[in-house]
Amino acid sequence: GFGAQLLESLKKSDVDAHFVEQVDNTTGTALITVDAEGSNTIVVIGGANNDCVAAHIERALAAAAEPGLFVLQHEIPSETVEYAIKAAKAKGWTVILNPAPARTISAEALALVDILVPNETELAVLTSMPTDSEEAVKQAVRKLLAQGVGTVLVTLGAKGALCCGAKEEYRVKPYQVQAVDTTAAGDAYIGALATALAEGKPLRDSMDFASASA
Repeated sequence: GFGAQLLESLKKSDVDAHFVEQVDNTTGTALITVDAEGSNTIVVIGGANNDCVAAHIERALAAAAEPGLFVLQHEIPSETVEYAIKAAKAKGWTVILNPAPARTISAEALALVDILVPNETELAVLTSMPTDSEEAVKQAVRKLLAQGVGTVLVTLGAKGALCCGAKEEYRVKPYQVQAVDTTAAGDAYIGALATALAEGKPLRDSMDFASASA
């Protein structure tokens, strides 16, 4: 089936699939449409990803030799995301949360996130605030920082990215490209950001690498 093909593809791409578990459920999928400017609309149909529970998190954490970067997003159940944040932080991991698809998260879990990476839509959902201007984005970010988030990194598409922490704020310019299809640009950004940080690069340089990758 498709799940088996996906697992084989991961292994061929040198992805460590040791903790991938096949369950009695369909593989999650997404239906994507793209307009003439390259922007997309995605309908997500959950499946086996919704079967990810706390026990899976515990097994993966227990197998790690030492803490590192722990990257999360919202295509697994909310309770599992929040459990994972708390469990990882308790073991000394640096938590990066990409809150996509857009949904809220408890204040308790949010306060434990080291680097939060939303886009403008996700930022609006997280804060219940408008994000239709640069000043509005900054106000929403300030709310998250006040709630305990370590650093908020807002991806702004063709406008680049804004990074705000307790002590500094800066913009990282985008790479100018002719967009054909923006599908998975956000995922590429998160993966590249985490890779650069894991290699010891400063956050600003990691954002530049992530922008180039996206």
